[in-house]
Amino acid sequence: MSIQQTLQDLINRFNERIKTDDKLQSELKGMDRSVQIELNDPDGTRYLHFFVRNMTASSIEKGGLEDPDINIISNEDSIQKLISGDLRPMKAWATGKLKIKAKNTEDIFRLRKLF
Repeated sequence: MSIQQTLQDLINRFNERIKTDDKLQSELKGMDRSVQIELNDPDGTRYLHFFVRNMTASSIEKGGLEDPDINIISNEDSIQKLISGDLRPMKAWATGKLKIKAKNTEDIFRLRKLF
């Protein structure tokens, strides 16, 4: 399965969970953010992106954004391991396998709910 399909599955599960999770709805209420995923692999850098609006994450699309609110920087292998649970987010961050840049630091904590 491609990384785009894997991320789309993750977003689909997130969107289903938010329908019944009052706490998550409360945390994401009013959030309108663009999220870019920058994949730095040996064969080059690729960009994917999605949006979080109206308590819903949009479909993953190919391509970069001019000025994303949140930029997740990693590589495909690390992202796959984060999703599968084989790599803990804090360890990924501490070892430089994951970098997150956000205009609003609170967004990082809010978006962790996606993973």
